Amino acid sequence: MGTESFSEKQQNIVTFETEEAKNAIKLLKMFTEIIPGSFSPYVEKTTLILTPLLEFTMNQNIRKSVSQIFPKLIKCIKLGSNTNRML
Repeated sequence: MGTESFSEKQQNIVTFETEEAKNAIKLLKMFTEIIPGSFSPYVEKTTLILTPLLEFTMNQNIRKSVSQIFPKLIKCIKLGSNTNRML
């Protein structure tokens, strides 16, 4: 038996809700990769929704996926502002 305490172990509880969250995060990631400039109007709302998931303790994979989206959201803002300047 290991000497790790429960708090030291990584948790990955999988439920219907965590699977739905995982799929939604995957879809957002696709939007930020495929249409980054066009997604810029939705970055603020997306950030407000995703930020609490950075502290989601039930599933480490969700936290990791969310943290990987934030650099892509910054890119969306940059590309969106460049598009607006050209108009």
